Amino acid sequence: MGISQRKDCKELKSLLKHFEHSLVYDQVQISVHYVIRDSYKPGQLIRMLKALWLFASRTSLREILSIFANHHMLLRDQAMQNVNFADCFAIIIPGQQHQGKQQAVGMIFCVDKGKDLKVGEVKFACVIRHENIFRHLEPTWHNYNVIRGSMDLEEGLSASQQYNKSKDVLLQHEIYSTRITHVGRHAGIMEAESLGIPFDIVNRSGGWKDRLSHLETHYLVNLPSPFARGMAGFWQKPFFLERNQVSPPLDIQRLIFPGMETIHGKNEEWLKTYEDKMREIDENNDQGDNAQSSRPEANPRAVKRTTDTAKRAFLKLFLRLRRVILQDAFNLIAAGRGAPLDHYPGFSGPDFG
Repeated sequence: MGISQRKDCKELKSLLKHFEHSLVYDQVQISVHYVIRDSYKPGQLIRMLKALWLFASRTSLREILSIFANHHMLLRDQAMQNVNFADCFAIIIPGQQHQGKQQAVGMIFCVDKGKDLKVGEVKFACVIRHENIFRHLEPTWHNYNVIRGSMDLEEGLSASQQYNKSKDVLLQHEIYSTRITHVGRHAGIMEAESLGIPFDIVNRSGGWKDRLSHLETHYLVNLPSPFARGMAGFWQKPFFLERNQVSPPLDIQRLIFPGMETIHGKNEEWLKTYEDKMREIDENNDQGDNAQSSRPEANPRAVKRTTDTAKRAFLKLFLRLRRVILQDAFNLIAAGRGAPLDHYPGFSGPDFG
């Protein structure tokens, strides 16, 4: 082999290497600080989540939530590994924020572990019902599991489990990234920008502490509800869900998560609370489907004897989910995408139709 031939081979090898790099990474731009720029486009997330729902029998809710939350909440991967669903609760977004006539309820995740969280520091993530019910759902959504293959209900999602699931779903859609569990940050921020969400709102929701002052990290309310509202499609318009115009009867709502009414025994205060939540009555201004609850006020001491604050907040979230599940199920069944829900109690019969 002559010198010219060796030079040609070297150039060919360099050319092939450059071609492989361009083919796989599609003009990757990465800095020393691991800024991710080789992620997916926001529209590709819909196809990925559909694939996860279709294979939900082999996917746990934590795995799905890990991919979903990186995009819609900008949560980091290590923070998502330790999310405990018992720490979830619901809050009412103030009307002056969303300028809507309906009640905007945010589902809150409490995160207290992660590589960027200090000891004793807590971060909150928020998600709101999306205006498009068909964006993230497939008919098999009811098959997913909260925790699979573990007897410890507090055991977190392992790093390998999170990585492998994210890698599999990305490869299925021919998305090649250098940082598998981080790609949602870039794609989520791109979608937020396209929706017109201001940079400072995105900045706070993602907790980018290198750009935040002590005012934002220590004194302002660390609840990214404006960002969640924007990602749900309501940044530049009032919050309004067409499917929330009809309130399911309380008798039908009681078929979802049965037994919630008697979980605290004969407690009049709890009975009043659960009816108010199902009617979406705000205890702060007493407005909802009915102006007043039919239950009388009870002795406040009874509340203290029931359970602690965290457990009550978790149960209240389930009361609100009754209404959400029924409304969404009705629209899915009407569109022919709700099977086999229409065979379950509460999703069939003259009252539901």
